[in-house]
Amino acid sequence: MNKACLFVFAYGDVKHQTATSVTAEITATPLLVHYVAPDAAIDRARAQAATMFLLSVADVMVMVDRDIAFCHGDVAEIVRVARETKGICGGMVSKKANGLGWGTRLPDDSVGEIRTKQVIDMPKHSYVGGAFMAIHRDVFDAIAPTLTLMGAGGWFPFFEPMALENPAMENGLDHLSEDWSICHRAREAGCKVSTSMWPLTQHIGETSYSVFDGVPDVS
Repeated sequence: MNKACLFVFAYGDVKHQTATSVTAEITATPLLVHYVAPDAAIDRARAQAATMFLLSVADVMVMVDRDIAFCHGDVAEIVRVARETKGICGGMVSKKANGLGWGTRLPDDSVGEIRTKQVIDMPKHSYVGGAFMAIHRDVFDAIAPTLTLMGAGGWFPFFEPMALENPAMENGLDHLSEDWSICHRAREAGCKVSTSMWPLTQHIGETSYSVFDGVPDVS
């Protein structure tokens, strides 16, 4: 049986809700779990973890940030989609403060119905966030030949941020953070990028909330 390799990026402490979610999910899908030591360079931490993943027998890498909570079966679902597409699949993750929107850029303004098996194909200039993302091994294999090994021991800069031309932006350029940049590289290498509407994640700030909690009534 194929196994997924789940990396929890512990940039600081790991939130209790995150650890609880991870522990529960181990029973739902065969997982190898690693906690990644803090690193101020998020792109380097993700890249080194991906290089470690390529040395494993797992077929899908799952990335979960230290402050993301999720429901039973959510990891299994994005792993399923990543396996079917041999690409990248992310869940919808809210930004850390209430009201700031998504860490995902959809191809249009429609979100879709949550907790369904709807999978949205992400075309050019659409991206999923790395806080809750599954990446098939074939994505790294396709991108690696375009990159140069970096650092002691050698790791591929899969997640190096970049600037990309985008006429929809005010200055004609998009800044792609480390997670959005691997979505672009994957598409350029012929791999699919998708968003699943199944996961119901929470991004934990001072309080835990979901973007689906809505706006409080202040009237």
